[in-house]
Amino acid sequence: MKNFTIEDETNNIMVHGSAKEADAVPNSERFTSEAALLKLAANWPTARLVEIWNSLPGANPVSKFKNRSTGVARIWKAIQTLGEAAEEQTPAEPETPFDLPATIADVAPQPPGVAPAEPPAEEGTTSVEEPAAGTAIDRDDCAALLKAAAVAQHVFWDALRELEQAIGFEIDNPGDLAETTIDDLIAKNEARRKPKTRAKGTRENSKTSQVIAMLKRDGGATIDEIMTAMGWQKHTTRAMLSAGGSLIKKHGLAVSSETVGDKRVYSIKA
Repeated sequence: MKNFTIEDETNNIMVHGSAKEADAVPNSERFTSEAALLKLAANWPTARLVEIWNSLPGANPVSKFKNRSTGVARIWKAIQTLGEAAEEQTPAEPETPFDLPATIADVAPQPPGVAPAEPPAEEGTTSVEEPAAGTAIDRDDCAALLKAAAVAQHVFWDALRELEQAIGFEIDNPGDLAETTIDDLIAKNEARRKPKTRAKGTRENSKTSQVIAMLKRDGGATIDEIMTAMGWQKHTTRAMLSAGGSLIKKHGLAVSSETVGDKRVYSIKA
């Protein structure tokens, strides 16, 4: 695993052979993965990403990036060649008019079903064992990746709210945004805007009625509890409980939330 450092003042990026060597660089920050770099960049102005990219050897200068993640991804890809020594050129072997057999097994035919005999090991040589499967977990790197994932999660919901403000309507169920276009979102919104009947009661034992019952009980329910009971994904559950969700739009129910300990609890007041 490569250990990179980026200097605070000069933005100079260097690669090191070990974490100890990287930590010894003054006024710098260390990272070992794209996720870890994204975590560092979460606290930087986007202009710094542009400065870093434009300072890389061979990079085509840019004036801005589409977003922070794009800038980090391009920088991470570009620095992968840092510290790599040029491959030594091996002189080509002289051509011969015919191919020589490597071993006797290449010449003598073998009886059917019998594997060719392996050449004897040379004296003084020892076999090299393959590394044992499974290595110890690097908790520092895992902790950095976890924090980066948390940052990315917050970035997702913030960007989604900004997207909703920009297009002028709420997105009930985001789904896989990588496979969605703005035209798709607009089409789905127009389909939802078609005249509908007034709010109806929920069918007995339907999933919606079960969720409502969980929210009306004493103490309400958390998103994780609803996900477990219904077998839903988190984005589906969030969509139902949101201000533009079906509980409000279709059933006229007001969902409130509060923080209890380290959890957020949702409820419907009777």
